[in-house]
Order: sequence, then structure tokens, then C-alpha cells
Amino acid sequence: MEVVSGGISSTSQFQGQEALGSQLFVHTPPILSRQEGYDHRLALFGVPPTNGSITENLIYADSTLCDPNVDTTIGYPVRESDDGGLMAPWPTPFILLVDRGECTFVTKVRHAQRVGASAVVIADNRCLCSDAQCIPDVAGQVCEIREPILADDGSGSDIIIPSVLIFKPDGDALKAKLRNNVPVLLELRFAAPNTLVDGVSYELWYTPGSPNPLLQEFRDIAVVLGRNNNNVTFTPFHYIYDGILAGCYSNDPSAEGLCYNLCTNAGRYCATDPDNELDVGVSGGDVVQESLRRMCIWELYGKDDGIGEPWWDYVQYFESYCGLDRFKDDDCLSDAYKQSGVDPARIQQCMKVDSGGLEGDTTNSLMEQSLEAQRRRGLQEVQAAFVNGALVPGALSAEGLLWAVCAGFAAPPLVCNSCLYNMESDCFEEDVVSCAAAGGNCPGIISDESGVQGNNNSAAAWNSSSSFLNGTKVDNATVVEGKTAAEIPESEAKNDATAVTPKKEAKQSSGGSVRTGWAHSLGFLGFVALLLWPLTI
Repeated sequence: MEVVSGGISSTSQFQGQEALGSQLFVHTPPILSRQEGYDHRLALFGVPPTNGSITENLIYADSTLCDPNVDTTIGYPVRESDDGGLMAPWPTPFILLVDRGECTFVTKVRHAQRVGASAVVIADNRCLCSDAQCIPDVAGQVCEIREPILADDGSGSDIIIPSVLIFKPDGDALKAKLRNNVPVLLELRFAAPNTLVDGVSYELWYTPGSPNPLLQEFRDIAVVLGRNNNNVTFTPFHYIYDGILAGCYSNDPSAEGLCYNLCTNAGRYCATDPDNELDVGVSGGDVVQESLRRMCIWELYGKDDGIGEPWWDYVQYFESYCGLDRFKDDDCLSDAYKQSGVDPARIQQCMKVDSGGLEGDTTNSLMEQSLEAQRRRGLQEVQAAFVNGALVPGALSAEGLLWAVCAGFAAPPLVCNSCLYNMESDCFEEDVVSCAAAGGNCPGIISDESGVQGNNNSAAAWNSSSSFLNGTKVDNATVVEGKTAAEIPESEAKNDATAVTPKKEAKQSSGGSVRTGWAHSLGFLGFVALLLWPLTI
């Protein structure tokens, strides 16, 4: 499908948007109607209707909607006025068209939601540099090198309406009609994950170095889904930043690292500093290294079967017992390898030789594959999930991801029916995560999929998932001194060595002095702002 918007051929971009499960159509006026729809970008926050659509009249707010006191008596098309000359408020229901700029995308959508909008369309206010025919609002206005992404600013959990961004030429055309009081009827369509007869494929994107309950809670569900002839394929992706696009790359070996210790490979691959302290603790470069380690574990222990139980076991152990405090602790890393059954020698071979390593001005094949996958998905959000190619909207949770995976089946397996769909099931009112982790098994019920006999004492007692006790993988139904492994406090489960928090080492150059550079002077938050500025505003 060839879509030309403002003179730009955007075939691959538009096909990627279809994969994300949304389409935008203008039905009236006919002159603006396009059979293939409008190119746009779906926000990474909000809750679009699953397999549904929103068709309403479009109202142009004639505002960036950054003021919480939204004036609904302005905008276009013009409405009737009262005796005092005040126009009638925006007639509900409506989709609101707002201008980009001055505040975050989440702020705009939140204000629109409060005044009754069914959805929000944000019109870009700057031309893309690749669009030679786009006309800037102000002569000499700097164009955008990269497409804006409607990312969450960290406060978007209260947003329940969908929002999209359209590019400047299309936004200008819509605003022109509305300013001339021409009614515009707009439709947003949202598709559920494609149901595949042969099964479901899902992806989880994340980055090491920050607490992630989803990785802990979904491990056993992923294994159940993959083991029981459900034709489910899982693939993890480890999100990293493209250092070349971020301006961190330098091919001068004598030059100071432009982004200090946040990157590897002369600035090609970068991550933010998880503990917000550039000179101590865990650096962005350390996060890149751990990401590569997990890529190699998946490549060697998960890629072939699409389940990756050793990968899950490694990640679960590392997140539980290493975390930020022992992120670079060789003993903790060794334990993680041991408990997951991963051969350290094979992983080192993959990291340092087979993939290309992380030293010097060289490319790393696994890192390049990750960046290419990010570009293909149009993804610039650290944590995200896709099911059968469709983005899972909203904040991720184990239960939410399970719902999305189950929606991708043409014929859902027992675990979906028992834990989510069947209101007559004894499992229906139980904890969904525990039910799914046990293969759809409930207290006192034997599941055909898990084959695990439960009891009525606690969810932990009938959950067949794995956990770690004193660094040893155990079954959650194992009772130790009257407690199940799942019930033992973390302080009791860790041994003395694990409980000790090592002092953070200062990261110094070979000369012994703490290195400086523009990223160090700018500070961690400045670097994050530089990377994420186009994403949230």
C-alpha cells in the first residue's frame, strides 16, 4: 500500500501503523477522504477500544490545550452564540483536534478527556526534514529529523481515551476546513491482535536496571503458554538507545566519550544511568552490557523453542538477588548462571566474539538487530509489548499481557478459558496471575494442562511455578519451616552475602581522575531530556 502524505512516500511507516492496530479515516468532506486512510502515530498511553472504532465530528480547539482551564466556547467550526456573544460549548460527543507544543502529549489528552472528548488528534506543528513539500509556519523554522512519538511522560496512567498524532500537512488541511466551518467527520479504528490459526506470537520490550514486576510475575505464565501445545512463541527485546542518532558516537579513539559512560562501542549503543549517578554505581554502559548478556542467553537458550525457560530463570534470579546493588557483582552473576543452567563460557563467547563485542569502534550484530527491530516497530518506549504484531496499549501488567495474548488465539487454550473467560469455572474469581501460572489450575482442581493438584490453603500452595530460596531454585509448593517458598520474606530468603550491599565504586579513567565530558556536565537528567524530548512534547 502506497500512502503519500505531504509529498512523502510513507509506505513502510503506514504499514507499521496498521500493525500497531489503528487506522484513521476522514469521511466528510469528500475532498479530504482517502480510501487508504491517513498516516498517523498512535500514542503509547491511553486505552483504545479493542476491535472497535470511534466515529465523531472533529472539533478544532484552536489551542495547545496546555491550560487546565479549557475554554470550550472557542474553536471551530463556529457554533451559535448567546446574547452576550459567547459561543456554545463543544457539542458532545466529539473528537478533539489540538496543536502540538508547549506541554506534554499526556497533559493535552488529560485536559481533553476532562472536557468530554472521545479521542484526541494532535496536529504536528513542525515539518519533517524528509518532507520537502511541507510548508513551515514560520520562515526558517528548523525541521524535525525524527518523527515525534507520543510517549507517556510518566503520569499517563489515568488516561482512558485514545490519541494519535498526524503530520503537519494533514493537520493543516483539517484545520483549514474547520476554520472555514466545514464539518469534518473522522473515524479512528482499532483492531484486536490478529487471530492466527497457527497460534500466537508475542514480544516483550524492556531494559535491565529498573524494577520490573512484570518479569517476575509473567515467567511462569510464559512457560505454561509455551509448554502445553498452544503454539505460542515468545521473544524478548532489550531496549537500547541508538547512540549515533543521539549524537554520542565518535570515531576518534583519542576523543573523550561524548556521552561519558552511558554508551559502548565508541558511543554506538547507549542506555540511561539507572541510579542517576554518573560517577558511581551502575552506568548506562553497564546496562548495555547486561542487555547483551541477556540477548546472548536468549540466542543460545530460548530462540529455538520460543519459550526460553533458562532465560526466564536467569532474569528472575538476577532481578531478585542482584538488582542494582549487585548489578556488577561477579559472584551474583555466577549464581544466576548456575541457577538457570546457563554455561558462562558460551555466553562470553557470544558477547565478546560471535556478536562483535562492546569494545572500540565496532558494530555488534545483536545490538544492531535490536535497533533495527525498534525502527521496524516505530518504538521509542522503554517498556512495551506486542501480540501478533499489535501494540498492547496502556501500562503493562502480567494480567493485562495475558489478556492480550489470549485475545490473539482463534481458539483460546484452557488457561485463557479457565482464568479469564469461563464465568462458570472454579478459577474465574481467583487471582488471574496465580491461576494462569498454574496452567488454569484452581484450588482443589486438577488441570489437564499443568497436571498439578492444588489445595485450599493459599495461592502459593497450588501455584506450580518456580522460585528461588537461598539462591536455590525450588518449587513454590515446597514448604520450609511451615512456610511456602513464596511466603518467605526476602530478608530470610537471602544469604548473608546477598544481604550485604557493596559500596559503589567510583568510575575513573586510567589517569585516576574522574572523567568529564559534556554528558557528565549536563548530568543524567539532561541526557534523558535530550533523548526523550521529541517523545513527550
